[in-house]
Amino acid sequence: MVACLFACLPVALTHATEAGPTDDDATAFLIGSAGTFALVNEFDYPWLLGVQYRGRPRTGWRLRPGFGVDAGRDDMLFLYADVARDFGLPRDWLLTLSLGAGWFANGEAIGANYDLEFKSGLALARRLASGARAGIAVYHISNGGLEHPNNGSEALVLFFAWPLGR
Repeated sequence: MVACLFACLPVALTHATEAGPTDDDATAFLIGSAGTFALVNEFDYPWLLGVQYRGRPRTGWRLRPGFGVDAGRDDMLFLYADVARDFGLPRDWLLTLSLGAGWFANGEAIGANYDLEFKSGLALARRLASGARAGIAVYHISNGGLEHPNNGSEALVLFFAWPLGR
């Protein structure tokens, strides 16, 4: 996952002036998600439900600020803020890279054993005629080496993004 994000970094850092604005550029989203906090049989695939606000692009690089919460069994709770960048693909598909940080409560059961955890993610979504998006996302949560062990966890979710203010 980390290798994929580093491979995509040169594209993510390019200035977005070559692309014209889209309808999505004026739209914020409310995102609902459901999936698993850990893709490891050892942790018994704990479920998660999430809600996130993703704002309009705010910079020349079209970074979207966001904040959200993911909750799961055994009182697991991850509150975070992030930035994301959408990349348009053919036929109304979108690839989104995101990077954030947040507070993880009761994450020891999946290897998130430090309160401060970082989240890097990759999402693939289809833009629907209504302006909404439906897709799948995978992300990695870890403490970035601030404490040892730094086990981290990979999450997999399905999501739906409702456009706000259209």
